[in-house]
Order: sequence, then C-alpha cells, then structure tokens
Amino acid sequence: MQNIALRWARRQGKSDFFAVKAIHHTYTNGDNPNNPEGRPGAVLITAPFENQVKLIFKRIREFIKKSPELAQSVAKDVQSPETIIWKNGASIMGITAASRAGQGAAGARGQGADWILVDEIDYMTDDDIIAIFAIAADANRDNEPGIIISSTPTGRRSKFFDICVQAQGGLVKVPPGRYANEDWATYYSPFYEHPKRKNNRKAIENYERRWRRDLGELGFAHECLAEFGEEAVGVFPHRCIERAKKDYLYPEKVKKGPRRFMGVDWDKFQATPTLCCIEYDPKAKNEYGEEGMFRVINRESIPEDEFVLDAGVNLVVEWNKKYQPEYIYVDRGYGDYQIEVLHKKGKQAEKDDAEWKLDERVVGVSFSETRDVKDPGTGEMVSKPIKPWMVNNTQILLERDRLIISKHDEVVWRQLGNYRVEKVSTTGVPRFTSTNEHAVDALMLCVLAVVDKAPDLTKVVTKFEPTRHMAIAPPLNTPKLILNRPNTNIDQDEGEVFANKRNPDKQTWFRVDDIRETTRQRNSNINKTTYEMFKKSPFLPRGSGSRRKVKRNNF
Repeated sequence: MQNIALRWARRQGKSDFFAVKAIHHTYTNGDNPNNPEGRPGAVLITAPFENQVKLIFKRIREFIKKSPELAQSVAKDVQSPETIIWKNGASIMGITAASRAGQGAAGARGQGADWILVDEIDYMTDDDIIAIFAIAADANRDNEPGIIISSTPTGRRSKFFDICVQAQGGLVKVPPGRYANEDWATYYSPFYEHPKRKNNRKAIENYERRWRRDLGELGFAHECLAEFGEEAVGVFPHRCIERAKKDYLYPEKVKKGPRRFMGVDWDKFQATPTLCCIEYDPKAKNEYGEEGMFRVINRESIPEDEFVLDAGVNLVVEWNKKYQPEYIYVDRGYGDYQIEVLHKKGKQAEKDDAEWKLDERVVGVSFSETRDVKDPGTGEMVSKPIKPWMVNNTQILLERDRLIISKHDEVVWRQLGNYRVEKVSTTGVPRFTSTNEHAVDALMLCVLAVVDKAPDLTKVVTKFEPTRHMAIAPPLNTPKLILNRPNTNIDQDEGEVFANKRNPDKQTWFRVDDIRETTRQRNSNINKTTYEMFKKSPFLPRGSGSRRKVKRNNF
C-alpha cells in the first residue's frame, strides 16, 4: 500500500480530509460474518497537540450529526480519550504524541489500526514519528496498514522533509501537483490552489498582500505557500548549512603545520562522548573570494561500552598525537574527572609521548558559566552566558561562509539543521536543544577555542588590550555667551565668543571648586567682576566667604 504525504497550505482542508477518510473507512469496514478471523476496521488519528486531535474529532462529529444514517450507526462516543465506535465494531481513536515530554509518542505504542492519520507531523520529533510508524509494522492485521501524514512546513529538515523531497525526486521546490516514488505519494498544494482562489487573480493578490504583510516573508512561505524555506525556530540557517556542505572525506593522515582546535562533549546517559576537530586553512576561499576557512577534519562518537568514559580519554590522547591541536576545549558538565586525568597525563608525559602538552592544551568549559567579552559598540567589557556566546560565534562563521563541513557526515549537518531554541528564561537567556546535539556542541567548543585563543583568525571579537600610555590633554578654550549686547549692528547673530580680559562683560564658565581655592583665584585670569558677582550669590559654596556672626538671645 502506498502511503500519502499532504503538503498543503493553511486552511486547505486537511482536517476535513482526515475526518472524511476516517468515517468512510470505518463505516464501510465493520465485522465480516464470513471472515471470523478478520478484524473490524480501525483508524488512529494523532497529532502533536491535543487541540488538533479534538478539532479533527469535532469535524467528524459534525459530519455524523448531519447524516441521520451515520448518527444511528454510532454505538459509543467518548471524548476522553477521543473514541468513536460504530455498531459494526469499527472504531476511530485519537491520541496525542508526547513530543513535548520527549517520550517518543508513548501513547501510540501498542495501538493497532488499518490507517494511521498523522496531522502536523512537522512539529513532531523523529522519535515520535518512528514510534507511530512502527504501528504500520503490525503483522496481525489482514492488510498492511496505510499511513497518511500532513503538515504545514516549519522548515525543519526532519522526516516530513525527507519523505516529501525523496518523492519529489530530490527537489525541494516543485510546482503544485502529485509526486511519487515506490513508498510515498506526496501532494503539494499552496494557497492559490484553493477552489475559491484558483484562476481568480484578484482574490490571489488580495490574499497574498494581506497575509504577506501580517505573517512576514518567512511565515508567509511556510503557512501560505507550504514551502519548506528556512526553519522559523531554527538557530542555524539551512541555506548556510547547505552552502557549507562540501564533498570530501575525513583524512586518515594529516600534515603538520596547519592550526587545529579540538572540542569534546562528554556524556554517558543520553549519548556517548563526541569529539570534533577543525583545521584553519589560510589559503582556502569562500564564494565571496575571502581567504581563511575552517574545515571540520574529523568527528567521532565513542561506541557504547562499559568503560565509555575511559575510552573517551584514550581517544583524546590519540587525537592529541595525531592532530597536534593548539587547544582542546572540553565540556565540564560530565568531564571534570576526565579533565584532571588528561592534565595529569600531560604533566607526566615526555616530549615524544602521545600525552605531550595535554596539561596545557586541555581547557575545561562549563556551559553554565559566563564570559567577559568586549562590547563592539561601547568598548566596555560585558559578561555573557557561554552557551549563547558559542552559538552566536558558530552562527557568524556559517553566515559569513567561513566554515566547511563534510556532506558525508550526516550527523553533523542534520544536528545543525535541527538545533533550536526550546525556551527563553525570564532574564532573556535562551535554552537550546538538549537531545541529539552532541556533535554540534563539540563543534561549537572548537569554535569557542578559536575565538578565545586565536581571535585574529575569526575576526569576530577584538582582543582586549589594556593601555600602557598616559597623556595630559592641553587646555581647551571654553565657549562663552554674550551677556550685554554692545551697540553694534542689530543684524549681528548672537554667537559664542571667547572670554578674556578684553571682554569684561561676558559670562565666564568655571568649576565651582575654583571659588573655594582663594590662592588659585588670585593667580587666575578669571575676571574680578564675575568673581564678585558669584561671591554675592546665594549659591556661594560653604566656606568660601567670611563667616557670619550668629546672634544668640540671652536666657
């Protein structure tokens, strides 16, 4: 049975299609008395959001209510969980995929169905989709279950993207229509294919003008054109990732000389430790003709083993000898002990040992720490959280076309494409993807090492250099305002002039502290008339004039 993928724009009728399909299959495929071993029809409807499942069941109930024949055929209707059972034994069941809880669509496990209808699949994780698709492998059904998936694209390069692009012959952008391969048939329908707008140029222009303005370019591409475009919540632009992908394999042997930096992300429970190494090529050019590129020359994850952390330490030692990196930035989150071991090995090593200089090269980094960075606008040193700082620097290298990744290392570029902001704290600090991101973290640690230790290569930040010289600026002529206008030309503008002894009736600006310094006052060039005027002022600072005698009454 060929499965179906619907890439339709918003409000194109996906929910109505699911409702009609569920009613038709279950109503016409009940118990068969001639086949006692057969099962009545079953349809499973799932979506990442509970409201979406309820919306589809609302449409199902509306269709049933409009038909007396269908209404009389319902044996049971339950709203929690969403279930409709016909008198012929067939059933329609709705569940919510537990995407947000990270449970891999736990509610779908153990379910059976003839048709699996998945709405808004592009908002599900790959684990959720795998758990749902596993239902189709049910060997107890008479026929192979069919799958119908639909979604308005979010831009994520996930299962939905892969299914559609493969059915479209590897093309991301195609005209509206049907495209198919051996396993899937995909139907692409943007907003202008809707029956109310098709062949109606004025309606199309009005719709496009309104929603392009309200949704923005990216939102309009996703919601109305049903194009994959860029991911709305993605961190790294997909166009930059595609541009960075080059056709090369990681070398078995490397030459001495190029500057290299390593990153190590430690983990034991969610994933094994991951190592990454980048190399700086000063002669390589990007598409803009700019020289100086960073190339990923190796990325490796430790195979699962009983002593996975020890294996990680051994691999760091092996890479240290092979690549001779300038620095090795290591995640402290689960690697404090490993860092101490590496430092100890480096101190005990001799010049030609594989552990040579590990005590100098290995630097521990905690993703919860902060880093002092020079603000490019004010020049002041400001404190920034380290994880967003790492992400921002990697973004800049990708957007400036300074980073090269191998198109054969699917783990790296796929994790880059799926790296997202999951939430933002009350202080404005973003929290990023915490699963399936270890290759990205290792790569970002490499970038952080470059930014910290060799900022001249990235040209992202300016290295802080304290001044070692001091100088005294010469005195400045202070502008003065005319107080008494002389009898001159009345058309003469009121301007600022410089006060001196030749202009006794000009306002003089001076520091209040000068009034207190009587000795300095006698030797200054401040006009006596102005000084006497301020001396009689009520704003005269305390202690600058003669002490006034205080009269006390006799008691």
